[in-house]
Amino acid sequence: MRVKILTDSQEEFEAKRPELLKRIGGDEYEIVSKALKTLPRAPKFQVKKEMLEYWSGRFKETTNAIKKDIEDVLNEET
Repeated sequence: MRVKILTDSQEEFEAKRPELLKRIGGDEYEIVSKALKTLPRAPKFQVKKEMLEYWSGRFKETTNAIKKDIEDVLNEET
């Protein structure tokens, strides 16, 4: 989608930006200040949450295995 916006100044554009975004995005989107985004959002879809939990678990398993291997190598040399 292309949108052409004609304004007299950058300040005018900045002042009307929230209204413009609401009109383009409709009711599905909301404008939130970055300062208010302190906590991570919950996933919109349950599948996304399950995928994140799965890969997070795999990452932890892999890093723990690597740590164990490193400890074994260090203990062999001493």
